[in-house]
Amino acid sequence: VIASVITKPRKKRKKKKPNGQAICGMEFYGCKGKVQSNLLVATRAGGLFSLDLTSHAWDDHSSWSEQVVSSSDNGNMVSIDPSSGSCIGVHPSGEWVVVGTTE
Repeated sequence: VIASVITKPRKKRKKKKPNGQAICGMEFYGCKGKVQSNLLVATRAGGLFSLDLTSHAWDDHSSWSEQVVSSSDNGNMVSIDPSSGSCIGVHPSGEWVVVGTTE
């Protein structure tokens, strides 16, 4: 006896998009003695956040990709595609941030 098995074609599963934002850079800054006291995080959605490591409190800063000073456009204000973010640099005081992009 030969039994034939009829199989249904498998449905393709849709990939779920991850929740949250992709990080394009993060750096410690600010010192309290010999210990870094803050962490700055920039995302590819344009978010800029800092974490106070002593109080564990997050601060949400304005978008790093809107109204930025361009070094290649004679210092004029420009907008940047935030998905092009690739790295960051922070002044030790935390007052200035530079975001590198692929643009």
